[in-house]
Amino acid sequence: VLVALTARQLNRGAKIVAAVREEENAPLLRQSGADAVITSASAAGRLLGLSVLSPSAGTVMEDLIQQGSGLDLVERPVIKAEVGKNVRETDDLVVSVLR
Repeated sequence: VLVALTARQLNRGAKIVAAVREEENAPLLRQSGADAVITSASAAGRLLGLSVLSPSAGTVMEDLIQQGSGLDLVERPVIKAEVGKNVRETDDLVVSVLR
C-alpha cells in the first residue's frame, strides 16, 4: 500500500500493478492508487477450475504465464495496412480488439 501511494505521488500518470494474496486486500491497494491488482489465490483457483472444465484452455493459460517459453500475449496498435480488414486477414492471431 505504501509503495502504491509513493509511486502515485511521484508520478500521477504511472501504470501501477500490484499483487496480493487475498482478495479482501485488493480494494485497499486500488484506493492507494494501483491501476490493476492481481490476486494470486483467486487467479490460481480460476486456473485450476479452467483446467478441469476445459483442459486445452487450461494448458494455453499455463503456457502464457510461464516466463521464457511458449506463447506470448501482446497488446499492439492496429497498423495502417490492417485498417478495414477482417481479423482473419492479419498475420497475427487476434484475441481481442479494443476501440
